[in-house]
Amino acid sequence: MSNSIVQAFKSLNVSSAHSVSEHETIYDVSYQYLSNIKHFNDLISFHNCLVALINLDRYYKAFELIKQVPEDVHTEFVLEKAYIYYKTGNSKLLLDIYNNDDFSNNPILSRALNHIVAQDYYRNGNSAKALELYVQLIQSNKEMDNSLDLSCNERAIIHQQNLMDLVDVSSLTNSSIEESYDLLFNDSLVHLSRGEYATALVLLDKAEQKCQDQSDLLHEDVLLELAPIKLTTAYILQITNKTDEALKILKELELEPINDLIVKLILSNNHYSITGKSNDNVNFMHRELNYQYNLHHLQQKLTKPQYHVLIKNHLLLSFFSGSLSNKSSYLNSKSIDQWLEDFPGDYTPVMYKVLTQLSIDINDLSNSLNHKQICKKLFKFVSNNKVDQQVIAATLLLVFINSKQNRFDQSMIALEKISNDQFDNEKILPGLIGVLIKLYEELNLTKNLEILFNNLVEKFVSTDHNVIQDDVNYYNFVKIIGFKLLILQNENSSKLFNLLNQINPDDELVSTVLNNSSNSNLSPISKLTSSTQPIDELLATSIETLIPIKEQQKPITKPKPSVNKVIKKNRKPKFSSTKVVKPDAEFNADSLDKERWLPMKVRSYYKPSKKELKKKSGGHQGAVETPAVASSSVSNATNTSSNKNKKKKKKGKK
Repeated sequence: MSNSIVQAFKSLNVSSAHSVSEHETIYDVSYQYLSNIKHFNDLISFHNCLVALINLDRYYKAFELIKQVPEDVHTEFVLEKAYIYYKTGNSKLLLDIYNNDDFSNNPILSRALNHIVAQDYYRNGNSAKALELYVQLIQSNKEMDNSLDLSCNERAIIHQQNLMDLVDVSSLTNSSIEESYDLLFNDSLVHLSRGEYATALVLLDKAEQKCQDQSDLLHEDVLLELAPIKLTTAYILQITNKTDEALKILKELELEPINDLIVKLILSNNHYSITGKSNDNVNFMHRELNYQYNLHHLQQKLTKPQYHVLIKNHLLLSFFSGSLSNKSSYLNSKSIDQWLEDFPGDYTPVMYKVLTQLSIDINDLSNSLNHKQICKKLFKFVSNNKVDQQVIAATLLLVFINSKQNRFDQSMIALEKISNDQFDNEKILPGLIGVLIKLYEELNLTKNLEILFNNLVEKFVSTDHNVIQDDVNYYNFVKIIGFKLLILQNENSSKLFNLLNQINPDDELVSTVLNNSSNSNLSPISKLTSSTQPIDELLATSIETLIPIKEQQKPITKPKPSVNKVIKKNRKPKFSSTKVVKPDAEFNADSLDKERWLPMKVRSYYKPSKKELKKKSGGHQGAVETPAVASSSVSNATNTSSNKNKKKKKKGKK
């Protein structure tokens, strides 16, 4: 059997392999030869296995194979290993190869490694380092790489850096944007990250037209290339409140036979982000999107911002559908630590862990009658535990629900507890301190605010400069506190601006503040007084000569209205214009009521009401008075009352 394996291995034609079956055959035969004949100690068969597995997209199997082979065998295949490490997400192993100085003398290998490491940086969200490598590749390019590919990759990184780091970076390449639909598309992404939506839509439209004109591509390939362009167009329309137009594009895309998993996931995700609000069946939506399956298979293809959004969507729908438990793999300690390392300051999974741990579901949060009980649970959790990830997340939830009640007593106690603990750490959390500052400002607690600002200044001044310099968000946080102190005319603001100027002298905003607050930009006294007269001459000058004489203007006389002018009064017509007057022929005098001129109570057909009868009878049920007695009683009452009035009348003074 060993002879047959050897013969099969020798007959392999690796260079001519193209189809999947051919690559599978190469791997099977080479692996049999490597494991059974050479006992994992052969360069050629090992290399055949690696190449075949890479062509078959079986990167994890290739990674396991590298572990089985001795180091002196796989050290020969640096580029293949680097590519497998990149595809399997082993960034640390990739950087170990990249930082090895043994390849510095090989410019082709070094350039290839630069490409792989730059792509790894880009996928992991480290856009600054990725862009730095691409700048080197662009500047040192001597027709070794396609300049169009370099331009496309550079713009993709700039787009991500503009989104994540909130900085505007300009492109270094001078390639015309009309060259290819790829470059047009990536240029539109850069404009999208800057908020220039109209320009982005124009470029996307050009890219779509150019892609449709490609005659050298199959119809299926054209559809696949058009999908990201149409998805981006629909996204811009959606965020600019043109949801009907966006939905139309997404529905058209759903009808196309596109088999790419990442395109289908983004398409479904964006579709449900529009229609999901009116969809009551959350379980169906969650099942259709199938985040858990897609995230597992696309883990190494998704960029960091894409992964961030999709995980949060998955957790949200799981919580709404009631399928999120405290045992979820996304809520264990290892996953949460990795999340906080990748996305500092985002406590989303920790919040869900606290909610599930305290048995608080979406129905409790939706019902305002339960908010008091929820706040009680959260406050008790914060009070009874030491400050950690879960206590911080519980405090953020407490602030959110307290804001619904417009009561912040519990929130303030929790925030002050965490902020006091934060000052002992190397870095403080900007989000928490920002909420506490806002709370003090809303409640007008100036003394508390002053103490907090003083503590912050002391903390920043004592912090290592590298800690602030290496974190853009933390640098901006120090700058914001500096400007708040400047508005309050606090002297400590100059300390922070001097600190920021030492860390980054190129910050024009900080330099402007420092220049305006110092006397260095004021003109000298000699220059200011050079054009004025001597003091003796100014004192001898009469004041009247210094005051400008204004020309007297003639008063404008307005014509008085004529007294004899006759003004007609507008009288309302006696009858309205809609009144109908019957002709004389139809008038019948006998039909008129003969007693119509008499008061109603005196007319013969008048029937008094029960109330009037009761009043007339004196209010006694069953008693009937005779008319004579009733009249005499009335007259007597009037006489007596008049006599009383006469007796009570007092005479005036004479």
